[in-house]
Amino acid sequence: MDYLAAAEAFGTLRQCSQNFIVEACQKLHFTYTEYALLISLFEMEGASQDELTEKMGLDKSAVTRTVKSLETKGFIFRQQDILDKRKKHLYLTQAAK
Repeated sequence: MDYLAAAEAFGTLRQCSQNFIVEACQKLHFTYTEYALLISLFEMEGASQDELTEKMGLDKSAVTRTVKSLETKGFIFRQQDILDKRKKHLYLTQAAK
């Protein structure tokens, strides 16, 4: 098996699928990162920003900017943790669902 050819094919497939998602997201005024965060949050509703940062493999500042943007657009909301006041859990709004 030619591993280099297989890796190249997977890279092409990933790029094509990402282009498709980006095009679909433009119609909804989303960025690719906002889309990915919404999908992650759909799977892990109630997660903290730190948990999403770890799952998505992004830096904290990118996740923070994306969360603020989605919150402004009305797709997510934050709820403070009962035990740790510094921690906030993220939830999808009805519009996002």
